[in-house]
Amino acid sequence: MPMLVMKVVMFFPLLGIELFAWLPLRNALPLDIVGLVASVVLHHAMTRASRLPVSTGREGMMGPSVHVLDWGGRRGWVQCGPEKWGAVVHEGPPPESGTEVTVAGVDGMILVVEPSGEHRGAATRQARMRAS
Repeated sequence: MPMLVMKVVMFFPLLGIELFAWLPLRNALPLDIVGLVASVVLHHAMTRASRLPVSTGREGMMGPSVHVLDWGGRRGWVQCGPEKWGAVVHEGPPPESGTEVTVAGVDGMILVVEPSGEHRGAATRQARMRAS
């Protein structure tokens, strides 16, 4: 959809050609130039906005650190922004309440988390030790 809007904005100056059919040249030319400049500015702004990183939806949820509110076994509750989310950990030891974990994925309405930062290396070592 955004690409369609960008294309329409770029062809907007072509609609300005109709001005020449209805208005004298001294009136139509400045209006057409203003329309051209406006469409170039809008196209530039939309192109820049389309290159911004995703900040919403499933893709926007992955990566940030979240605060562990309550945890028991493999499932628990985390604070992600202003919202409380159910979470699960697939690998490594279960996190403790009050620690930070990283969102690794989203499974429906459940966040898949993993140990974050300095805890990640220790958790990976512990998981390897249990596996062997």
